[in-house]
Amino acid sequence: MATRRQWLKGAVANGGLMFSPAIIRRCDALAAPGDGGPLSPDRPIPDFAGLAGTAIHRVGVRPYREGGIRLELMPVIQTSKGAKFLIHNYGHSGAGITLSFGCAAQAASLVQSALGQMGKTVRASVAVLGCGVIGLTTVSELRRKWPQLPITVYAKSLDLTTTTSYKAGGQFEPSQIWSEYDSDAGKKILAGYLRQSAARIRTIQAMGQAQNYGIALRKNYTLDFHDEAFNDFTPCDVVPAYKKGTLPFKELRKAGREYTTWLINPQILLPLPFSPRSHRHVI
Repeated sequence: MATRRQWLKGAVANGGLMFSPAIIRRCDALAAPGDGGPLSPDRPIPDFAGLAGTAIHRVGVRPYREGGIRLELMPVIQTSKGAKFLIHNYGHSGAGITLSFGCAAQAASLVQSALGQMGKTVRASVAVLGCGVIGLTTVSELRRKWPQLPITVYAKSLDLTTTTSYKAGGQFEPSQIWSEYDSDAGKKILAGYLRQSAARIRTIQAMGQAQNYGIALRKNYTLDFHDEAFNDFTPCDVVPAYKKGTLPFKELRKAGREYTTWLINPQILLPLPFSPRSHRHVI
């Protein structure tokens, strides 16, 4: 499956490309030999004819934050009702579904730090602002780690169908956000989030729960262009190196690339923290 952004970018770049029969892997400095040949889909090939002449619909417009993700624990805030801690976890731009589990794990570690500062005699509780993918995966990770911790979700509406996340495409790729981590230190930070997300997804798969979370491993196709998000900012142990060959589409027999990554259906994923059975699923 290819994203609209990738197809458009590839279509522009494709004018000057020549077909190369080599299978190229980015882990081998884009120089691995191979026999090339047609790429093979792992699912039935979709019929794109129905897209002709359709109107353009805009969904899932994401706010963009310069500097990338803000994920940090603020100093203690003293109030009339006792000490409070504020944890920032926002600014994921177009990669919220991809980074959600990794950032939720980091947020849980920050909650652990706050609990340590509060002392054992204090009965702690957590408030989560927002019921999009970042908020709800954070709820899931907190509930998994502390089954008895009181957690309250605050949002303008708890109708999940009104959230941007519910309408978003769920391809595992650090789309857009990668450009804010274009340094050696930044790449390490982003790679850490990606690895933590991938580790949680693999645990879910090993538990046989992937379908319940709306997670599926799929082949993803693009035209033959350099995709920075995958090739420069995603570790090969998270998304394996691409293969290069002929795209497996009847009307698009051009040089292309095949990536294997996860697709995540937010309409299945998001309701889990609100489900009565969610405790059983996220343990």
